[in-house]
Amino acid sequence: MDLRFFFGQLQLRDLYCEPYALNPAPNAVLAKVRFSFIKEYTTVPGAINFEQPVNRWHMSRSKFEMLDLNAPNRWRRQVTMCKSRAEKE
Repeated sequence: MDLRFFFGQLQLRDLYCEPYALNPAPNAVLAKVRFSFIKEYTTVPGAINFEQPVNRWHMSRSKFEMLDLNAPNRWRRQVTMCKSRAEKE
C-alpha cells in the first residue's frame, strides 16, 4: 500500500503515523516522503507495549496532492545503475 491508496481509495483527509522515536529507519522514511514532524512524546501505544517515546508525523491530502509523484526516484536510479553495471560484467 502507498499514499495513493489512503488518499485515493479510502478518501482520507489526514494521515498520521507514530513510530517508535528511537528507531531511525521509519522516522527517516517518513521525513523522506515529506510527512511533517509534529512532536515527540511518551505513551503506551498498546496493551502489550511498554511506555516509549514516539514521534507523531502527519500528511494532509492537500500536501499529498502537491507532491510530484512522477519525479524520478533516486533509489530506483541507483538500483538500475547497479543492475546495468552487473549486466556489463
